[in-house]
Amino acid sequence: MPFLTEPVMKPYAASKWRMVNDFDYVTEGGDFVRIPHGFIHDMASIPRGLNLFFRKHGKHTRAAILHDWCYHTKGQINSGERLSRLQSDELFLVAMRECGVGYITRHMMYYGVRVGGFVAWSKS
Repeated sequence: MPFLTEPVMKPYAASKWRMVNDFDYVTEGGDFVRIPHGFIHDMASIPRGLNLFFRKHGKHTRAAILHDWCYHTKGQINSGERLSRLQSDELFLVAMRECGVGYITRHMMYYGVRVGGFVAWSKS
């Protein structure tokens, strides 16, 4: 399984969560990604109007935390490699598949970050 640990988190602030443990992932290419304890994230940034169709947490939660980390670090992963925004978004898509997120849902979420993710990428 590409996710080597399960995420453990606590509420931090309104719609924010803080990682209590290190959360580890290995990409299909064998690159190791460690999301350290203490990392603060929002799980999934779902626009308000889409909350009826998509939840902040679910099968995609682990992939969403990984994606938040990639955006937070501007794609810097533990191997020293730096992923582009496109590669970070594609990693999100692959991780959602690995988490069992259905084809339509994962592609809708992927295209959502492709269209609107530039805002978050430029803020990090």
